[in-house]
Amino acid sequence: NSAAQAGNGATDGGTSATDGGAATQPHGGAGAETSGGEAGAGGAPSAEFHGLYIGPTGVDTADGTLATPFATLARAASMAQSGDTIVFLDGTYTLGAVAATSIPDGVDLMAQHTGAATLTGSGDLLKLAGSTRIQGLEFKSFGHVVTFADGADATGRLTIEDTSFVNCSVACMDLPGAVEATVTSATDAVVGNGGNGFALL
Repeated sequence: NSAAQAGNGATDGGTSATDGGAATQPHGGAGAETSGGEAGAGGAPSAEFHGLYIGPTGVDTADGTLATPFATLARAASMAQSGDTIVFLDGTYTLGAVAATSIPDGVDLMAQHTGAATLTGSGDLLKLAGSTRIQGLEFKSFGHVVTFADGADATGRLTIEDTSFVNCSVACMDLPGAVEATVTSATDAVVGNGGNGFALL
């Protein structure tokens, strides 16, 4: 197991922003391709962006675009393919007791604006199938925010940027097998806490 690496300071180029905005401004709809999009924090145009959007007032019969977002993570994850990003629009998502949602390998999760999307609930939230980036979100009171579907046989890279984990009742992350994790945050971001530690290795 690789231990989670904690660091301070924003990452390079367009991958992180410290002004409260999302690193790469999400745009485009479910499965939509956008080339030469808006500039990220480093001023470089974003790469092609495939966004599936979730909003506090969304509905799961919508098409998952910025204008007509889904209501639930489960619906967005069921549509997601490697290379897609699930984007949480600004707001609070009170989820209650949850069963972990499976996130396909290569699917990322981010807030529309760093720190402006908060998910609260209990139980385990995410069950990852492989590599995932989580950026700009706030998680409160889950048992685990991150687990891996393959348990002791899990592989992949978990990258967490400018994300808060508060009051995880078991541990914020369970990083089994050969999973590698990197955790970075801007100087004003809270990294997190958990009942039995931030991450179980």
